[in-house]
Formats: sequence, C-alpha cells, structure tokens
Amino acid sequence: MLLPISVALLSVENFARLSEVTVYLGMLLFIIFLIWRCFKKPPVYEVPAWDITKGHRWSVTDILSRTGYCSVCENLIVDGLFCDCCGICVDHGCCGVADKNFACKTLSSSGDSINHHWVKGNTSPNSRCAVCGELCGLEAALSDFRCCWCQRTVHTGCTGKLAEVCDLGRHRACVVPPYCVRLRMVGWKGRRHLVVRSVNPPSYSPWSPLIVVANRRSGNNDGEHVLSAFRGILNPAQVVDLNDLPPESALEWCHLIKGHTCRIIVAGGDGTVNWIFTVIDRLKLEPLPPLCVLPLGTGNDFARVFGWGEGYSSSDINVIDVLDSINQAKVENIDRCGQQHRLIAPRLP
Repeated sequence: MLLPISVALLSVENFARLSEVTVYLGMLLFIIFLIWRCFKKPPVYEVPAWDITKGHRWSVTDILSRTGYCSVCENLIVDGLFCDCCGICVDHGCCGVADKNFACKTLSSSGDSINHHWVKGNTSPNSRCAVCGELCGLEAALSDFRCCWCQRTVHTGCTGKLAEVCDLGRHRACVVPPYCVRLRMVGWKGRRHLVVRSVNPPSYSPWSPLIVVANRRSGNNDGEHVLSAFRGILNPAQVVDLNDLPPESALEWCHLIKGHTCRIIVAGGDGTVNWIFTVIDRLKLEPLPPLCVLPLGTGNDFARVFGWGEGYSSSDINVIDVLDSINQAKVENIDRCGQQHRLIAPRLP
C-alpha cells in the first residue's frame, strides 16, 4: 500500500521539478529573444551598380530585330550583340575587342560635369544632326555619332562644332548624372560588387529623378525590353530588375537622394503595382514618391483607370514618348486601404 503512494509522491515531485525547469527554460529563451531583438541589425538594402571595368552589358541582336553595323569590324551584323547601356553593336567574334577598346556608359565620375559619350553609327531612324539639322545615318555603313547621355546625333563632320560638355538633353530632370554618384565596393572576396554609396544633387533644376522598376519576365518578357530601353536613356543604376533584386533596393534611391522627390516607373501588372505600394507603406518613405504605371501584365486596372492604357508590348513602347508624357503629367493623390499614395496620371485632352 505504501509503495504506490511513494511512487505517486515521487511522480508529483518530478513533475513539479520538470515544470520548474520548463519555466526557467522559457524565461531564458525569452531573455535570449529580447537580446536578439535589441542587437538585430535591420536588413540592408543597396542599389547595385554595374562594374563597367568588366565590360559592356550585352544583349542579343540580329538583323531582323535591330539592324546595325559592328563597332569593331564595321560589317553588317546578322547575329550579334548590343550593349543596352551605351548602345554599341558588335559581332559575336568582336565582343572581347569591344570590351577592351570601347568604354561603356559610366555610372559614376568625378567633377561637376560630363562630356558627351559619342557612339559611332547605328543612329535611330529619322534622327537629325544637332548642328546642321540634316538627317543622320543615311549611309549603309557605320557612320555619324550619337551621345548615349543626351541622345543627340551629329554627322561625323559636325562633331567639332558641338560643345564637349553634355547637358544630358531635354530629359535631364529624369537622369541621375554620373558626376553626382559615388560608388563603393562591398562584400567578401569573390563576391564583391559595387553599390551606390551616396548621391549629391546636381546644380540645375528642376530635378526629380526617375527610378524604373520592372521584372524582365513580365508581359511575355516585354519587361526585358523596357529595362534595356531605359538603361540607354537614364543612368543604368536607375533601372532595377525585380527578377534579381527586391523592390526595397529600388526604393533605396529615395533614401539616397536628399531634398528631392524621386519618381517611380513600375512596368508590370496590378500585382507588381500593389507589391510596390506595400513596400512603400512598410518603408514609410517621406516624401512619398509618385508612381507611374507602364502596363505589361494581364490585369492593368491601375494603368487603365489613370490613363496609361490597357497594356503594352515591346513593339509599342517608345521610351522618349513615355518620358515626355511623365514630364507633362499631373500627380494625383489616391487612398489605398487607408494609406495615402501619389500616382502620376497623364494629362488627357
């Protein structure tokens, strides 16, 4: 009779000890959690920068999609590559030579101005010389020049009549000039890469830089064309591919640029737009960056309601026209789930 009672008392005593140990263990875990919360570093988001010392940013081209002449051998390109930053075109066999001998569009530079970055040949159709006003690129050869910053074209014989310093063209309010950008190298050995360290505003005004956010796989891969086209007009660091980086990295520009409001182009459908809105809410950006929607997805209610159309394909998008529309557009305040946002709406006739 005494044995069962002793066993029961022993079980109760062990249970009490186990409960006490559990309480202490829980308290210890809670203290560890508090210490972790105190010393936990917030996630670091960075704006990556293409290292031009490693060569150009090549994309595939052919005679059917993009007629051009090789910048190295000057032959007509049937199957080759083009740099979507500076715009030079090469045959596959001339790629290595071009990386060594032709500088790409720089993301950062010293001083307080930048000279024209002339790229020979392959000018846009119907482009006119900035000096004499005549058509450029009429010869079936690698001829005439285009500046990959201001987008001006000049005849070979007219280049000496144009000032060396580039004013970044009529869309300079959208561009982050390279002489305003400071870069730094981060990461460990073998995984080191360049990021934007700081941005100093330029001396001219108005200035409200444009940040382009898109997924290169959006809209039947039309997003890749959009990203490529904007890299050729803006500072390539202003163009962020959501397939490689989170939207927080793109919106980090809003923290880097002090005293000025960034404008955001979101190329995609309603899902991408809502994603960007959610991140803006979480980051509590001030001032709120106005968004422009370039519809590429299947559901484009935002773009349709605010006048940007029902959807684009790569053949429909003219980046210069988009920039003109943005510069002439009005900014409207909208309410999204109780959160205030700003959306760029074109001025309809």
